[in-house]
Amino acid sequence: RPGRHSQPSRSDEGSQSDDDRPRRHTPRRAPAESRPPVSGPSVQFGDFTIRGVAAKFLQDQEQASGQPLTPTPIQAMALSPIYEGESVVLQAPTGTGKSLAFLLPLLQRLEEEAWRAPHSGLRLLILVPTGDLQLQLAGLTRALVGPGRAETVCVLRRDMDNTAVRGVIVISTPRQIEDLLKDPLTANVWAPALAGLDMVVVDEADRLLDNFTGRHQRKRAREQGVINPCEMVLKRIVEETKLAKRSLHWQLVAASATVNRRTQRSLSYSAGVELKLLRAEGAPLPQGSVSLGQYREGTSNWPAGLKHTLRVVKPFFFNTAISAVADTIADLRAERVLVAIADTVDGSRAARVPKADFGLNPVTGVLRSRLERLGYKVGTCSSAVEAATRMWVPSANQARGNRDMKEVIVGSAEAIRGIHLSDIDAVIILGDPVSVTQYLHCAGRTCRYRHDSGDSGKPSGGSVVTVCTENVADRMIN
Repeated sequence: RPGRHSQPSRSDEGSQSDDDRPRRHTPRRAPAESRPPVSGPSVQFGDFTIRGVAAKFLQDQEQASGQPLTPTPIQAMALSPIYEGESVVLQAPTGTGKSLAFLLPLLQRLEEEAWRAPHSGLRLLILVPTGDLQLQLAGLTRALVGPGRAETVCVLRRDMDNTAVRGVIVISTPRQIEDLLKDPLTANVWAPALAGLDMVVVDEADRLLDNFTGRHQRKRAREQGVINPCEMVLKRIVEETKLAKRSLHWQLVAASATVNRRTQRSLSYSAGVELKLLRAEGAPLPQGSVSLGQYREGTSNWPAGLKHTLRVVKPFFFNTAISAVADTIADLRAERVLVAIADTVDGSRAARVPKADFGLNPVTGVLRSRLERLGYKVGTCSSAVEAATRMWVPSANQARGNRDMKEVIVGSAEAIRGIHLSDIDAVIILGDPVSVTQYLHCAGRTCRYRHDSGDSGKPSGGSVVTVCTENVADRMIN
Protein backbone atom coordinates (compact mmCIF):
# COMPACT_ATOMS: atom_id res chain seq x y z
CA ARG A 1 0.00 0.00 0.00
CA PRO A 2 1.82 3.16 -1.11
CA GLY A 3 1.84 5.95 1.45
CA ARG A 4 0.07 9.20 0.69
CA HIS A 5 3.30 11.15 1.24
CA SER A 6 5.76 8.54 0.01
CA GLN A 7 8.66 9.40 -2.23
CA PRO A 8 9.26 7.49 -5.47
CA SER A 9 11.89 4.77 -5.33
CA ARG A 10 15.06 4.96 -7.38
CA SER A 11 14.91 3.14 -10.66
CA ASP A 12 18.14 1.20 -10.08
CA GLU A 13 17.13 -0.16 -6.68
CA GLY A 14 14.42 -2.54 -7.73
CA SER A 15 12.07 -4.21 -5.30
CA GLN A 16 13.19 -5.23 -1.84
CA SER A 17 12.54 -8.60 -0.28
CA ASP A 18 10.69 -8.92 3.04
CA ASP A 19 13.95 -9.59 4.87
CA ASP A 20 15.82 -6.73 3.27
CA ARG A 21 15.83 -4.40 6.25
CA PRO A 22 18.14 -1.41 6.14
CA ARG A 23 20.98 -2.05 8.57
CA ARG A 24 22.20 1.52 8.72
CA HIS A 25 20.61 4.85 7.96
CA THR A 26 22.18 6.82 5.16
CA PRO A 27 22.53 10.54 5.99
CA ARG A 28 19.98 12.38 3.90
CA ARG A 29 21.62 15.79 3.80
CA ALA A 30 21.39 17.86 0.67
CA PRO A 31 24.68 19.21 -0.72
CA ALA A 32 25.89 22.26 1.17
CA GLU A 33 25.64 24.53 -1.89
CA SER A 34 21.98 23.53 -2.48
CA ARG A 35 20.76 24.07 1.06
CA PRO A 36 18.85 27.33 1.50
CA PRO A 37 19.84 29.69 4.29
CA VAL A 38 17.38 29.72 7.18
CA SER A 39 16.05 33.22 7.70
CA GLY A 40 16.63 35.00 10.98
CA PRO A 41 19.57 35.32 13.37
CA SER A 42 22.30 32.76 13.87
CA VAL A 43 24.17 31.69 17.01
CA GLN A 44 27.38 29.73 17.33
CA PHE A 45 26.60 27.00 19.88
CA GLY A 46 29.97 25.34 20.37
CA ASP A 47 31.02 24.05 16.94
CA PHE A 48 27.44 24.01 15.67
CA THR A 49 25.60 26.96 14.12
CA ILE A 50 21.98 27.42 15.18
CA ARG A 51 19.82 29.49 12.81
CA GLY A 52 16.33 30.90 12.77
CA VAL A 53 13.88 31.04 15.67
CA ALA A 54 15.91 28.57 17.72
CA ALA A 55 18.86 30.98 17.62
CA LYS A 56 16.62 33.73 18.99
CA PHE A 57 15.52 31.36 21.77
CA LEU A 58 19.15 30.71 22.75
CA GLN A 59 19.95 34.41 22.62
CA ASP A 60 17.07 35.11 25.01
CA GLN A 61 18.36 32.44 27.40
CA GLU A 62 21.86 33.90 27.28
CA GLN A 63 20.57 37.41 27.90
CA ALA A 64 18.41 36.27 30.84
CA SER A 65 21.25 34.30 32.46
CA GLY A 66 23.90 36.96 31.91
CA GLN A 67 26.46 34.26 31.07
CA PRO A 68 27.78 32.92 27.75
CA LEU A 69 25.74 29.94 26.64
CA THR A 70 27.93 26.88 26.08
CA PRO A 71 26.81 23.35 25.11
CA THR A 72 26.96 20.58 27.69
CA PRO A 73 29.19 17.56 26.87
CA ILE A 74 26.33 15.50 25.40
CA GLN A 75 25.13 18.45 23.32
CA ALA A 76 28.61 19.04 21.92
CA MET A 77 28.84 15.36 20.97
CA ALA A 78 25.34 14.95 19.50
CA LEU A 79 24.44 18.11 17.55
CA SER A 80 26.45 17.47 14.38
CA PRO A 81 25.84 13.68 14.04
CA ILE A 82 22.08 14.09 14.48
CA TYR A 83 22.03 17.01 12.03
CA GLU A 84 23.82 14.86 9.45
CA GLY A 85 21.15 12.14 9.75
CA GLU A 86 22.88 9.51 11.91
CA SER A 87 20.81 7.21 14.09
CA VAL A 88 22.17 7.47 17.62
CA VAL A 89 21.53 6.67 21.28
CA LEU A 90 22.27 9.47 23.75
CA GLN A 91 23.33 8.55 27.27
CA ALA A 92 24.23 11.29 29.74
CA PRO A 93 23.50 12.17 33.38
CA THR A 94 20.19 13.81 34.21
CA GLY A 95 19.96 17.55 33.73
CA THR A 96 22.54 17.77 30.93
CA GLY A 97 20.17 18.94 28.18
CA LYS A 98 19.51 15.80 26.17
CA SER A 99 16.20 17.21 24.90
CA LEU A 100 17.92 20.22 23.34
CA ALA A 101 20.65 17.92 22.03
CA PHE A 102 18.20 16.17 19.69
CA LEU A 103 15.59 18.91 19.15
CA LEU A 104 17.97 21.63 17.91
CA PRO A 105 19.51 19.66 15.00
CA LEU A 106 16.30 17.82 14.06
CA LEU A 107 14.19 20.97 13.90
CA GLN A 108 16.82 22.89 11.96
CA ARG A 109 17.14 20.09 9.42
CA LEU A 110 13.36 19.81 9.21
CA GLU A 111 13.13 23.49 8.29
CA GLU A 112 15.97 23.30 5.76
CA GLU A 113 14.60 20.23 3.99
CA ALA A 114 11.02 21.47 3.81
CA TRP A 115 11.84 23.27 0.55
CA ARG A 116 13.56 20.25 -1.02
CA ALA A 117 10.89 17.62 -0.35
CA PRO A 118 7.80 19.62 0.58
CA HIS A 119 4.75 17.72 1.72
CA SER A 120 2.16 18.26 4.36
CA GLY A 121 1.93 15.48 6.89
CA LEU A 122 3.81 13.86 9.72
CA ARG A 123 7.59 14.31 9.53
CA LEU A 124 8.81 13.97 13.13
CA LEU A 125 7.37 11.60 15.77
CA ILE A 126 8.51 11.91 19.40
CA LEU A 127 7.62 9.00 21.71
CA VAL A 128 7.58 9.63 25.48
CA PRO A 129 6.34 7.61 28.49
CA THR A 130 4.04 10.12 30.27
CA GLY A 131 1.54 12.88 29.58
CA ASP A 132 3.49 15.43 31.60
CA LEU A 133 6.57 14.81 29.48
CA GLN A 134 4.40 15.28 26.37
CA LEU A 135 3.40 18.76 27.54
CA GLN A 136 6.95 19.71 28.49
CA LEU A 137 8.48 18.67 25.16
CA ALA A 138 5.63 20.36 23.29
CA GLY A 139 6.33 23.63 25.09
CA LEU A 140 10.05 23.45 24.31
CA THR A 141 9.45 22.45 20.69
CA ARG A 142 6.98 25.30 20.12
CA ALA A 143 9.46 27.76 21.63
CA LEU A 144 12.14 26.52 19.21
CA VAL A 145 9.96 26.68 16.07
CA GLY A 146 8.39 30.02 16.99
CA PRO A 147 4.80 31.25 17.31
CA GLY A 148 4.25 31.24 13.56
CA ARG A 149 4.69 27.46 13.37
CA ALA A 150 3.55 26.45 16.84
CA GLU A 151 0.35 24.96 15.39
CA THR A 152 2.45 22.37 13.53
CA VAL A 153 3.39 20.77 16.88
CA CYS A 154 0.63 18.40 18.01
CA VAL A 155 0.28 16.75 21.42
CA LEU A 156 -1.66 13.56 20.79
CA ARG A 157 -4.56 12.89 23.18
CA ARG A 158 -7.26 10.27 23.29
CA ASP A 159 -10.05 12.82 23.76
CA MET A 160 -9.32 14.65 20.49
CA ASP A 161 -10.42 13.90 16.94
CA ASN A 162 -7.62 11.70 15.59
CA THR A 163 -9.23 10.87 12.25
CA ALA A 164 -6.68 13.20 10.63
CA VAL A 165 -3.00 13.91 11.26
CA ARG A 166 -2.95 17.48 12.53
CA GLY A 167 0.74 18.27 12.82
CA VAL A 168 4.12 18.02 11.16
CA ILE A 169 5.57 17.16 14.59
CA VAL A 170 3.56 14.79 16.81
CA ILE A 171 4.43 14.07 20.46
CA SER A 172 2.78 10.92 21.74
CA THR A 173 3.06 7.86 23.94
CA PRO A 174 3.55 4.51 22.18
CA ARG A 175 0.25 3.25 23.58
CA GLN A 176 -1.63 6.11 21.90
CA ILE A 177 -0.10 5.30 18.51
CA GLU A 178 -0.82 1.60 19.04
CA ASP A 179 -4.50 2.32 19.77
CA LEU A 180 -4.81 4.49 16.64
CA LEU A 181 -3.34 1.72 14.49
CA LYS A 182 -5.80 -0.81 15.93
CA ASP A 183 -8.87 1.39 15.58
CA PRO A 184 -10.57 0.88 12.17
CA LEU A 185 -11.62 4.55 12.10
CA THR A 186 -8.04 5.86 12.35
CA ALA A 187 -5.82 3.04 11.05
CA ASN A 188 -6.21 4.07 7.39
CA VAL A 189 -4.99 7.57 8.26
CA TRP A 190 -2.13 6.87 10.63
CA ALA A 191 -0.58 3.90 8.84
CA PRO A 192 0.26 5.95 5.70
CA ALA A 193 1.38 8.82 7.97
CA LEU A 194 3.98 6.54 9.55
CA ALA A 195 5.24 5.66 6.08
CA GLY A 196 6.05 9.33 5.46
CA LEU A 197 8.12 9.81 8.61
CA ASP A 198 11.61 11.24 8.32
CA MET A 199 12.64 11.24 12.00
CA VAL A 200 11.64 9.31 15.13
CA VAL A 201 12.73 10.14 18.70
CA VAL A 202 12.36 7.71 21.61
CA ASP A 203 12.81 9.74 24.80
CA GLU A 204 13.42 7.87 28.07
CA ALA A 205 14.08 4.83 25.88
CA ASP A 206 14.78 2.32 28.66
CA ARG A 207 11.50 3.24 30.37
CA LEU A 208 9.58 2.62 27.14
CA LEU A 209 11.35 -0.60 26.15
CA ASP A 210 12.34 -2.32 29.41
CA ASN A 211 8.88 -2.95 30.86
CA PHE A 212 9.84 -6.38 32.10
CA THR A 213 13.04 -5.97 34.06
CA GLY A 214 13.25 -9.50 35.48
CA ARG A 215 14.20 -12.58 33.51
CA HIS A 216 11.03 -14.41 34.57
CA GLN A 217 8.87 -11.43 33.61
CA ARG A 218 10.39 -11.33 30.14
CA LYS A 219 9.89 -15.09 29.73
CA ARG A 220 6.26 -14.86 30.82
CA ALA A 221 5.66 -11.98 28.42
CA ARG A 222 7.05 -14.01 25.52
CA GLU A 223 4.92 -17.02 26.43
CA GLN A 224 1.77 -14.90 26.63
CA GLY A 225 2.53 -13.05 23.41
CA VAL A 226 2.74 -9.64 25.08
CA ILE A 227 4.35 -7.11 22.72
CA ASN A 228 5.91 -3.91 23.97
CA PRO A 229 3.98 -0.94 22.51
CA CYS A 230 7.15 0.97 21.61
CA GLU A 231 8.63 -2.05 19.81
CA MET A 232 5.35 -2.54 17.98
CA VAL A 233 5.31 1.08 16.78
CA LEU A 234 8.91 0.92 15.53
CA LYS A 235 8.28 -2.35 13.69
CA ARG A 236 5.12 -0.91 12.17
CA ILE A 237 7.05 2.11 10.88
CA VAL A 238 9.48 -0.29 9.17
CA GLU A 239 6.60 -2.22 7.59
CA GLU A 240 4.80 0.89 6.35
CA THR A 241 8.04 2.30 4.94
CA LYS A 242 8.55 -0.91 2.97
CA LEU A 243 5.00 -0.89 1.66
CA ALA A 244 5.46 2.70 0.52
CA LYS A 245 8.70 1.69 -1.26
CA ARG A 246 10.52 4.73 0.03
CA SER A 247 14.05 5.09 -1.25
CA LEU A 248 15.17 7.09 1.79
CA HIS A 249 14.86 5.68 5.29
CA TRP A 250 13.92 7.44 8.48
CA GLN A 251 16.31 8.45 11.26
CA LEU A 252 16.04 7.11 14.83
CA VAL A 253 17.29 8.98 17.91
CA ALA A 254 16.94 7.58 21.45
CA ALA A 255 17.89 9.22 24.73
CA SER A 256 17.99 8.40 28.44
CA ALA A 257 20.27 8.77 31.44
CA THR A 258 20.01 5.04 32.17
CA VAL A 259 19.95 3.49 28.71
CA ASN A 260 21.72 0.13 28.69
CA ARG A 261 22.88 -2.48 26.19
CA ARG A 262 19.59 -4.35 26.32
CA THR A 263 17.72 -1.17 25.39
CA GLN A 264 20.12 -0.49 22.53
CA ARG A 265 19.69 -4.04 21.21
CA SER A 266 15.89 -3.77 21.41
CA LEU A 267 15.94 -0.51 19.46
CA SER A 268 18.24 -1.93 16.78
CA TYR A 269 16.15 -5.08 16.39
CA SER A 270 12.79 -3.28 16.28
CA ALA A 271 13.87 -0.56 13.84
CA GLY A 272 16.31 -2.65 11.81
CA VAL A 273 19.14 -0.15 12.18
CA GLU A 274 22.51 0.04 13.85
CA LEU A 275 22.60 2.75 16.50
CA LYS A 276 25.73 4.66 17.42
CA LEU A 277 26.17 5.24 21.17
CA LEU A 278 27.04 8.80 22.23
CA ARG A 279 27.85 8.79 25.94
CA ALA A 280 28.79 11.64 28.26
CA GLU A 281 30.43 10.43 31.45
CA GLY A 282 28.92 11.13 34.85
CA ALA A 283 30.51 11.22 38.28
CA PRO A 284 33.50 8.89 38.78
CA LEU A 285 32.92 5.74 40.80
CA PRO A 286 34.45 5.63 44.30
CA GLN A 287 37.95 4.26 44.66
CA GLY A 288 37.93 0.57 45.42
CA SER A 289 34.54 0.05 43.79
CA VAL A 290 33.97 -3.52 42.63
CA SER A 291 32.21 -2.36 39.46
CA LEU A 292 33.89 -0.28 36.79
CA GLY A 293 30.56 0.74 35.30
CA GLN A 294 28.54 -0.69 32.43
CA TYR A 295 31.09 0.40 29.85
CA ARG A 296 34.18 -0.33 31.99
CA GLU A 297 35.17 3.34 32.12
CA GLY A 298 35.09 3.82 35.88
CA THR A 299 32.27 6.38 35.65
CA SER A 300 28.59 6.30 36.55
CA ASN A 301 25.39 7.93 35.25
CA TRP A 302 25.21 10.15 38.35
CA PRO A 303 25.50 13.91 38.09
CA ALA A 304 28.37 15.22 40.17
CA GLY A 305 27.63 17.33 43.25
CA LEU A 306 24.65 15.50 44.76
CA LYS A 307 24.39 15.21 48.55
CA HIS A 308 22.57 12.02 49.65
CA THR A 309 20.81 11.61 53.03
CA LEU A 310 18.66 8.86 54.55
CA ARG A 311 15.98 9.57 57.13
CA VAL A 312 14.54 6.46 58.84
CA VAL A 313 10.94 6.53 60.07
CA LYS A 314 9.66 4.07 62.72
CA PRO A 315 6.92 2.96 62.29
CA PHE A 316 6.29 3.85 58.68
CA PHE A 317 2.68 5.02 58.87
CA PHE A 318 1.11 7.86 56.90
CA ASN A 319 1.16 10.41 59.71
CA THR A 320 4.72 9.67 60.83
CA ALA A 321 6.06 9.61 57.26
CA ILE A 322 4.37 12.88 56.24
CA SER A 323 5.54 14.53 59.46
CA ALA A 324 9.10 13.46 58.63
CA VAL A 325 8.78 14.94 55.13
CA ALA A 326 7.43 18.25 56.48
CA ASP A 327 10.18 18.43 59.11
CA THR A 328 12.82 17.68 56.46
CA ILE A 329 11.56 20.52 54.24
CA ALA A 330 11.65 22.90 57.20
CA ASP A 331 15.19 21.78 58.12
CA LEU A 332 16.51 22.16 54.57
CA ARG A 333 15.19 25.73 54.24
CA ALA A 334 15.13 25.24 50.49
CA GLU A 335 13.13 27.57 48.27
CA ARG A 336 11.91 24.95 45.81
CA VAL A 337 11.49 21.30 46.83
CA LEU A 338 10.27 18.28 44.88
CA VAL A 339 8.60 15.43 46.79
CA ALA A 340 8.66 12.12 44.88
CA ILE A 341 6.25 9.43 46.10
CA ALA A 342 7.97 6.08 45.59
CA ASP A 343 6.95 2.56 46.64
CA THR A 344 5.55 2.79 50.20
CA VAL A 345 6.34 -0.49 51.95
CA ASP A 346 6.95 -1.06 55.65
CA GLY A 347 9.36 -3.96 55.88
CA SER A 348 8.78 -4.43 59.59
CA ARG A 349 5.13 -5.24 58.90
CA ALA A 350 5.99 -7.17 55.71
CA ALA A 351 2.98 -5.63 54.03
CA ARG A 352 2.42 -2.97 51.44
CA VAL A 353 0.83 0.21 52.69
CA PRO A 354 -2.35 0.84 50.65
CA LYS A 355 -1.70 3.17 47.73
CA ALA A 356 -4.75 5.20 48.70
CA ASP A 357 -2.96 6.21 51.91
CA PHE A 358 0.06 7.58 50.05
CA GLY A 359 -1.77 8.81 46.98
CA LEU A 360 -0.99 12.10 45.31
CA ASN A 361 -4.02 13.95 46.66
CA PRO A 362 -3.67 12.88 50.35
CA VAL A 363 0.06 13.65 50.43
CA THR A 364 -0.41 17.01 48.68
CA GLY A 365 -3.29 18.01 50.93
CA VAL A 366 -1.58 17.19 54.23
CA LEU A 367 1.69 18.85 53.19
CA ARG A 368 -0.24 21.94 52.12
CA SER A 369 -1.91 22.23 55.54
CA ARG A 370 1.41 21.81 57.37
CA LEU A 371 3.68 23.95 55.20
CA GLU A 372 1.53 26.96 54.30
CA ARG A 373 2.28 28.51 57.68
CA LEU A 374 5.99 28.33 56.76
CA GLY A 375 5.37 30.27 53.55
CA TYR A 376 5.36 27.33 51.11
CA LYS A 377 3.02 26.94 48.18
CA VAL A 378 2.25 23.24 47.66
CA GLY A 379 1.11 21.90 44.28
CA THR A 380 1.36 18.89 41.98
CA CYS A 381 3.97 18.15 39.34
CA SER A 382 1.35 18.31 36.57
CA SER A 383 0.37 21.85 37.58
CA ALA A 384 4.02 22.94 37.61
CA VAL A 385 4.62 21.47 34.15
CA GLU A 386 1.50 23.14 32.73
CA ALA A 387 2.54 26.51 34.17
CA ALA A 388 6.03 26.20 32.67
CA THR A 389 4.55 25.17 29.32
CA ARG A 390 2.23 28.18 29.15
CA MET A 391 5.03 30.65 29.85
CA TRP A 392 8.31 29.00 28.90
CA VAL A 393 10.86 30.33 31.41
CA PRO A 394 14.31 30.53 29.81
CA SER A 395 16.37 30.66 32.97
CA ALA A 396 16.31 29.62 36.60
CA ASN A 397 16.99 33.18 37.75
CA GLN A 398 13.95 34.52 35.97
CA ALA A 399 11.83 31.66 37.36
CA ARG A 400 13.00 32.42 40.89
CA GLY A 401 12.39 36.13 40.43
CA ASN A 402 8.81 35.53 39.31
CA ARG A 403 7.96 33.48 42.41
CA ASP A 404 6.72 35.42 45.39
CA MET A 405 6.89 32.47 47.78
CA LYS A 406 8.64 29.20 48.37
CA GLU A 407 7.29 26.14 46.59
CA VAL A 408 6.84 22.40 47.16
CA ILE A 409 5.97 20.20 44.16
CA VAL A 410 4.54 16.71 44.69
CA GLY A 411 4.48 13.89 42.14
CA SER A 412 4.89 10.14 41.82
CA ALA A 413 8.32 8.71 41.12
CA GLU A 414 7.19 7.46 37.71
CA ALA A 415 5.48 10.70 36.67
CA ILE A 416 8.43 13.00 37.37
CA ARG A 417 10.86 11.00 35.25
CA GLY A 418 12.36 13.15 32.52
CA ILE A 419 10.63 16.30 33.76
CA HIS A 420 12.69 19.49 33.91
CA LEU A 421 11.64 21.83 36.71
CA SER A 422 13.81 24.90 37.00
CA ASP A 423 15.76 25.57 40.16
CA ILE A 424 14.88 22.53 42.30
CA ASP A 425 17.06 22.89 45.40
CA ALA A 426 16.22 19.55 47.01
CA VAL A 427 14.41 16.29 46.28
CA ILE A 428 12.68 14.26 48.99
CA ILE A 429 11.88 10.65 48.11
CA LEU A 430 9.01 9.26 50.17
CA GLY A 431 9.20 5.47 50.44
CA ASP A 432 11.33 2.87 48.72
CA PRO A 433 12.96 3.68 45.37
CA VAL A 434 12.72 0.12 44.09
CA SER A 435 15.80 0.32 41.88
CA VAL A 436 18.93 2.34 41.32
CA THR A 437 17.37 3.59 38.08
CA GLN A 438 14.30 5.00 39.85
CA TYR A 439 16.45 6.61 42.54
CA LEU A 440 18.71 8.19 39.93
CA HIS A 441 15.82 9.68 37.97
CA CYS A 442 14.22 11.06 41.15
CA ALA A 443 17.48 12.49 42.44
CA GLY A 444 18.33 13.91 39.02
CA ARG A 445 15.53 16.48 39.19
CA THR A 446 18.05 18.59 41.15
CA CYS A 447 21.76 19.13 40.46
CA ARG A 448 21.16 20.22 36.85
CA TYR A 449 23.23 22.31 34.45
CA ARG A 450 22.57 26.02 34.92
CA HIS A 451 23.77 29.02 32.94
CA ASP A 452 23.05 31.61 35.62
CA SER A 453 26.18 30.87 37.64
CA GLY A 454 29.77 31.76 37.01
CA ASP A 455 30.71 28.18 36.11
CA SER A 456 28.19 27.13 33.46
CA GLY A 457 30.18 24.05 32.50
CA LYS A 458 29.26 22.09 35.63
CA PRO A 459 25.94 21.07 37.19
CA SER A 460 24.65 22.90 40.23
CA GLY A 461 24.61 21.15 43.60
CA GLY A 462 21.54 19.65 45.22
CA SER A 463 20.31 17.59 48.16
CA VAL A 464 18.44 14.28 48.02
CA VAL A 465 16.74 12.98 51.20
CA THR A 466 15.07 9.56 51.26
CA VAL A 467 12.40 9.13 53.95
CA CYS A 468 12.09 5.36 54.33
CA THR A 469 12.07 2.36 56.64
CA GLU A 470 15.15 0.92 58.31
CA ASN A 471 15.45 -2.12 56.08
CA VAL A 472 15.24 0.07 52.95
CA ALA A 473 17.98 2.34 54.35
CA ASP A 474 20.21 -0.68 55.05
CA ARG A 475 19.72 -1.99 51.54
CA MET A 476 20.49 1.38 49.96
CA ILE A 477 23.67 1.79 52.01
CA ASN A 478 24.87 -1.69 51.10
